[in-house]
Amino acid sequence: MNENELKIYKKGQIDMARKLYQIASRELNKLKKPKPNKRKEFKVENGTYKEITDLYQELKGIKLEGAEFGEVKRAIKTMLYSGRTKQNIINFMKFCAKVCEGIREGDEEVIKKFGWLENWTILSIRRKMPEFLAGKFSLDDEPDIPNYAKSIK
Repeated sequence: MNENELKIYKKGQIDMARKLYQIASRELNKLKKPKPNKRKEFKVENGTYKEITDLYQELKGIKLEGAEFGEVKRAIKTMLYSGRTKQNIINFMKFCAKVCEGIREGDEEVIKKFGWLENWTILSIRRKMPEFLAGKFSLDDEPDIPNYAKSIK
């Protein structure tokens, strides 16, 4: 092999090594954990907002207007962004409505246990959701522990 052929051979080897490095880097980047959604990029479907806010208004017996929806939507987005599901939110709101019904009926046990829930709001739902999901709230004597929490015991 003469000097010219050797230069061409080395150049080809270097080009091939660069190409392999680029391919390997690309594949490695695909394996890296995906970046978590930033809150600004996190989108909630309007149908989800509507379903939850309609139920909220129905259970509370109120009618939200204009800017009042903003605070409710922010609380819903926060809960969904935190990994809660629409069904989690709905179940907790129904639980709170059931507690309020018990308070209105004068059930002493419910009043003693959950009297503070009488004036619940969507912010109460947001703040107390972890406890609700952990099974800390129950109207029965036996706590309603979700399946994922049973494995912890």
